[in-house]
Amino acid sequence: MKALICLGNLEEQGLSDGFSGISSAMLPVANKPLVEYYIDFCCSVGIRSILILDSDFAPEMASFLGSGERWSVSLSYIGAKSYSSLGELSRRHAAFLETEPVLWFNGTIFPFVDFRSLSAAQLTIEDEVSWASTPLPSGLFFLGKDHCQRLAGEVMQIRTFADYHSCNCRVLAAEEGMFPIPGYHVEKGICTGMNVVIPASARVKAPVLMGNNVRLGDGVYLDGLVSIGDEVMIDSGSHLRETIVFDSTYIGRDLELEHKIVCRDRIIDPRIGVVLNLGDESLSMDMRRFTWDFYMRWVMDALAAALLIILLSPAYACLRLLKKMPSEPCFFYSQRHRGRYFRQYQLNMGNRRDLYFYKCSLDKYWMLWMVVTGDLRLMGDSVDRVPDDGETAYRPGVFCFSDTRNKVTSTMQRALDDRYFRHNRSSLMVLECLMKIMVGRFFVGRGY
Repeated sequence: MKALICLGNLEEQGLSDGFSGISSAMLPVANKPLVEYYIDFCCSVGIRSILILDSDFAPEMASFLGSGERWSVSLSYIGAKSYSSLGELSRRHAAFLETEPVLWFNGTIFPFVDFRSLSAAQLTIEDEVSWASTPLPSGLFFLGKDHCQRLAGEVMQIRTFADYHSCNCRVLAAEEGMFPIPGYHVEKGICTGMNVVIPASARVKAPVLMGNNVRLGDGVYLDGLVSIGDEVMIDSGSHLRETIVFDSTYIGRDLELEHKIVCRDRIIDPRIGVVLNLGDESLSMDMRRFTWDFYMRWVMDALAAALLIILLSPAYACLRLLKKMPSEPCFFYSQRHRGRYFRQYQLNMGNRRDLYFYKCSLDKYWMLWMVVTGDLRLMGDSVDRVPDDGETAYRPGVFCFSDTRNKVTSTMQRALDDRYFRHNRSSLMVLECLMKIMVGRFFVGRGY
């Protein structure tokens, strides 16, 4: 037996505003892409040959799926238009359909079955579907060359935000082991990924699922039916209940979210289908700073930058005389929201001179001058990240919070770190971050 998976289209269902940049195949249900549940279903019933048709073909999706080795199946993922009838689908893929019965997944659906006991024997026919059906029926079927039969069993249709929210909550509330969800079992109803930070003051009430690299702030309360993706920060004092948080999302301090979907910069109320796009200030719950405070911060940054310029100038001049450091101009939007360029040096850490150029932070030398002119902060947002549309709080700096990690970070991680720093910034935090960055750079070794 084979399987044919025809993926749904979120734009046609009116869900693309809330889930912008996410395909229906990668839509997470309990931190796992929807398409993986389909593949797990196929593996459970003994299917080893799968064809996936996607009208929104994406190279990233093709790379994620590969040829099916991770599931021990033969898998093909191709782009295909949306078909208007069963006859058209059958004619276009006759070679795949004519050899043996095909299990057909059509649309954005979730098969609500117990994966612990799922087998081919459970696949029973409920009724016959008319070959002339228009548009194509959505659900789970047996598809032949000239017939289509709907399978018995509950199949949840995900057509609205409310459907999606309900699906996630039902999966989280289901018996343990009923669905193959990711994470390590911590205690009954609570699963986490790797590198999860939960302070002693935080409270977690089952069922809760947390992905990898999740950080909870002090006093955070997860009050049941909460699903949190990878690379998520939830700041101090926030209360979440019946809430889905997507990957790479920052949630500000003292927020109360109940029965919501948080997809990066968007909060979705599934009950009424409203999508609220949030600016960065909206997540911080703070009042706007006074103008005099802005200038005071600039004065302090400019004085610190001038001191660093004086200290670093002799070493910079010496190393530049010994070797010309290749660099390229990189565009960025300054904190005055005008286009500027900074020098990005091409350093070979295997070379001793290049290594000490980096250790002494001389690659930041010319950027320090931009602090004096007011185009950069000494410590701010990542300068090599293009701000999102409407990100009015973007203030780039010579150094950023991601630099404290002393390793290469993704653009999404830098955006997440920027928001966390922006909403928790204090003079003491800036000093601590700068010290950590300088020490980390000094002790970096060859081959970094």
